[in-house]
Amino acid sequence: MPKASHLPQSSLSQALLDRFYEQCNWTLEVWTLRRALFDGNRRKRTLERGPHTYFLNYLQTILTEYVMLQVAKLHDPAVVSGRVSLTLDYIVEYGGWDSATRGRLVRSKRTLDKLGSVMKLPRNKLIVHNDLSTIMQDASLGTFSAGADTNYFSLSNAS
Repeated sequence: MPKASHLPQSSLSQALLDRFYEQCNWTLEVWTLRRALFDGNRRKRTLERGPHTYFLNYLQTILTEYVMLQVAKLHDPAVVSGRVSLTLDYIVEYGGWDSATRGRLVRSKRTLDKLGSVMKLPRNKLIVHNDLSTIMQDASLGTFSAGADTNYFSLSNAS
């Protein structure tokens, strides 16, 4: 994702755009860390059989939940219960973009929302709240296709 100063003219302040960039970049960095440690690690099988298996399983769960939380937060509505949130929706809706830029942002957001919406249910039911019926059912709260996360971060990084 380019630094906010490279974006077309907006009615949003540079400071606000920089803060949003920092949020997006942090989400990307945490996902990259999780991916490097667990998905793309050539030594993963060796580590899984080692003495630190228990610790690594915990770390994988913690990083997975944290990435899901960060992605889901980026996809919250701009206004929730009368409170304004710095989200993709806020940037698109309140950015004061010219029509061509707004159109590109809406299309990009629509694509990003495909994974973002998958992250909402687990975030709302288990990461932020301990929803009793969800816990007792012990059911999967949804999945995304292999590589959907890589596509998500590739798109957000190329914008």
